Amino acid sequence: MLTPTTNGSGASASLPVTFEVDETSDDISQSGTETARTAKPNLDRSRETVQSADTRRNTRYNAHSDMSESEAETDPLLARFYNGAASHASQPPPTGEADGRSRSVSTPFYTPKKPSSTARCCRAAFFLVVALWAAALMLGFDFDSGREHLPVDKVPPIAPVLSKNVTYSPRAFSINGEPQLLLTATIHYPRSDPSIWPDLLARIKAGGNTAIDTYVFWNLHEPKEGIYDFETGVANLPLFLRLADEAGLHVVLRIGPYVCAEWNYGGFPIWLLDKSGITFRSFNKAFMDSMATFVKKTLDVVSPYLGTNGGPIILLQIENEFGGIANEMGPEGYKYIQWAGEFSQSLNVGLPWFMCMQDNVPTVINAANGFYADSWIAGHRKRFPDQPAMFTELWTGWFQKFGQGKYTRYAEDVAFASARFIARGGTYVAYYMYHGGTNFGRWGSDWKTTTYDYDAPLNEYGFPSNPKYSHLQDLHRVCNDYKRFILHNDPTQISLGSGGVEAHVYGDLSSEALVFLSNPDKNKDATVKFDGRDISVHHWSVDIYLKDGKGLHLLYSTVSVKPSISPGRAPIGPILMPSTANMTISTAVTYKRLMELSMLRSDPETTDLVIQAVPDAISYILEPVGIWNNATAKHASKPLEHIRATRDASDYLWYSRGDVRVKDEKKVKVSFSKGISDVAHVYLDGVKIHDGVIVTDPDSMSSLELEVDLLTLKSKKGRSGNDGKDKSKDKDDGENHRLDVLVGVAGLLNFGDHMEGLEKGILNGVSVDGADITKGEWTHQVGLKGEHLQYFKGSKQKNGWTPSVAGATAAVNSPLVWYMVKFSKHDLFNFQKAALQTQLQAQTYGANANLIPSVRPITAFVLHLGTMSRGLAFVNGHAVGRHWNRKAVCENVPCRYPDSRSSGGGEQCAVGCGYASQSWYNVPTAWILGEGEGDEIEVVVFDEDGGDPLGISIGVIAG
Repeated sequence: MLTPTTNGSGASASLPVTFEVDETSDDISQSGTETARTAKPNLDRSRETVQSADTRRNTRYNAHSDMSESEAETDPLLARFYNGAASHASQPPPTGEADGRSRSVSTPFYTPKKPSSTARCCRAAFFLVVALWAAALMLGFDFDSGREHLPVDKVPPIAPVLSKNVTYSPRAFSINGEPQLLLTATIHYPRSDPSIWPDLLARIKAGGNTAIDTYVFWNLHEPKEGIYDFETGVANLPLFLRLADEAGLHVVLRIGPYVCAEWNYGGFPIWLLDKSGITFRSFNKAFMDSMATFVKKTLDVVSPYLGTNGGPIILLQIENEFGGIANEMGPEGYKYIQWAGEFSQSLNVGLPWFMCMQDNVPTVINAANGFYADSWIAGHRKRFPDQPAMFTELWTGWFQKFGQGKYTRYAEDVAFASARFIARGGTYVAYYMYHGGTNFGRWGSDWKTTTYDYDAPLNEYGFPSNPKYSHLQDLHRVCNDYKRFILHNDPTQISLGSGGVEAHVYGDLSSEALVFLSNPDKNKDATVKFDGRDISVHHWSVDIYLKDGKGLHLLYSTVSVKPSISPGRAPIGPILMPSTANMTISTAVTYKRLMELSMLRSDPETTDLVIQAVPDAISYILEPVGIWNNATAKHASKPLEHIRATRDASDYLWYSRGDVRVKDEKKVKVSFSKGISDVAHVYLDGVKIHDGVIVTDPDSMSSLELEVDLLTLKSKKGRSGNDGKDKSKDKDDGENHRLDVLVGVAGLLNFGDHMEGLEKGILNGVSVDGADITKGEWTHQVGLKGEHLQYFKGSKQKNGWTPSVAGATAAVNSPLVWYMVKFSKHDLFNFQKAALQTQLQAQTYGANANLIPSVRPITAFVLHLGTMSRGLAFVNGHAVGRHWNRKAVCENVPCRYPDSRSSGGGEQCAVGCGYASQSWYNVPTAWILGEGEGDEIEVVVFDEDGGDPLGISIGVIAG
């Protein structure tokens, strides 16, 4: 049965659908977010035929109904994209290439041909048979007469899918006895919209990868204890696994269930804090019982996709990077990690289990994470001589925090780390990340940007980040083409002089071999004699040679990046400013380097984007200050800890005292001796008493002191809260004042020991004019009124939006405000077509090196919030994520890898310094052009400090 999945927020979304039709059967499969589930062992879902065969045969991918037949005829490039129904967005095989499946074949320039005389005769014969059959029915002939009708329980079962027997040796993993070179791309399914999962997997496969790995996110799938979601939107793990299988990729499932991953609370669900006496990741019954329950549930859900049942999952991970906190967790931690290994084996799944960043658990395979891992192999061989060498996380870049630049890592260095590991005996390399994606909604951990680009080979939007993507693609091609040498031989190490240059030989130099020639020196090139010839070897490089009867042949060098035409460029469409349908917008398309998308995010002045728009009306609602609903308020004798009070249902918590007295009615000092975590806005009598957003450095937690001129304060009108009155007059006897503090968290930490002890909010020590008011009558309100009333749904919620005058600055720079800005869906669709047309032309004529010839281009929209301050952003009700216009400071950037392109080493590790860490935000195309999204695009932004909504805009990009 076909059922529409939901978007990340749980709302149903009807999205473009691709059907692939095998005209010899009634089976259909589709891409987008509506999915026909194929039959799998133990998958108790019935399959229903929901469309007639004729309807299915005529169904084609259609991103929008505005693509008319006349447009397709006059613009065959666009027709190629909109009407080319290759399975799951990948290009069909060339005409005549049989793979046992019927496919629709589309080409850039396609002219329908008249049917041949043979085809016309066959068609006529077909209709004659149909006519005779119909006539027989009319005459009452019983075609079933004499046929034996078997009871349902006697129908022969479908032949079972071939099981995968996954084993391992010190050399490699094997599937059904065949050794495997596992080049693995890390991708996290919740960080991309399901509508582009097929496109991302196709690009991963085209990059020469043979497998993917992903974490399983506990707090996504079990938000409340015992309440599971493995079906809706980004939580649809079975769909993701099925698509990976169809893409021809093995799957490594990292259940954990602690994941780190810069994911909110490292994947831990907040309800764990309700467990009395719980200690995370320790030999603690409450934690181990909860963990075991989720692991078992996950295995039950993914059972049809396990290799033992013929599915794509070949390896499983338990726990995650425990070695990073082992010392801090002490003896109870050691007992726990040994239990975790034993527990995984007790599940009898029939597949190998491993732990990453671990070296002392004999019941599972121990693996390494890092920028490099080649030097780890020798020690691993001594500790576990029967295990293969797994590089479970080769970090392709690094994550980014608000207030930091974007970290970068050269393609040459990533290739060096991978090739060096394989040279020294590794046969499993996983690139973390291969596609990072986006921290939509509130899923990012503490201080992390909404972008999770990671400088990965596929960037945040799924576009190839060249030269990193293409350079690794070339490495993978060579390794896959010559894997027979790697998998069936142990490497022989040959030292070549005192400079550290060495050769690792797979095979026999006297006949045929694959040779990895390495120079690990960070600064000095070398010339060595090998196989009777002098060879120059660049510093910090690996060269791969084929040795045969004709000599040495260079196949690949980690420092030789192929030159490209316009590397990393893709069209960036026109930018829509706040508008109505009467606006006229230019449809011109300009180019920018996608390698510099961090610049696009952080330096709008350098983008040269085409903007021809006049801002129009903007609607807004002011968020009340302080307690806005007494019925749901929480009362306590001291400030409550933020996470336990909100249960992480909101970033925001109000703290309020209505009995504050001051010594001098001319001035007052408000102090927080332990700071406020993470950010805060402080009001006295409804008036904000400081500029901007108070930010508390999580590493220092220094005290905070505010001095207020009461005479100036009295002249300002205070914002009302629940009661609708002027707060400046809300005093009992002329001496009491009201203190309201809005505390926001910037996500929950994802790594560390004893994470159950995390605390946020006003932690202690509140004083006014030196008098301690920490103890007393505190009132708390969880969340914002706009969250409670769902302002993020825009005009769908009739909440009294106030329109501002066109071009005016009403509500601009007013703190705590919700804005709603509308855009024309028709205009955005036209922009998407223009971007696609340009991209397809570049792909067809080879003018754009940022394209992958074997897959179709994809598009994304980008929301510019560079004129706003801090808060939350939504598009058509979908949660884009946290926004924060915080300047990037690049001092003390941890350059953990050398520069292979110069003799000095120590590359510049960050870009975008001096600009906002992020000002452009990813908006999946399905959120804008998906069916059911309406004719207008509504952007809703909550801004803590007001910002300037006149600068909000949308652009389209393709790649």
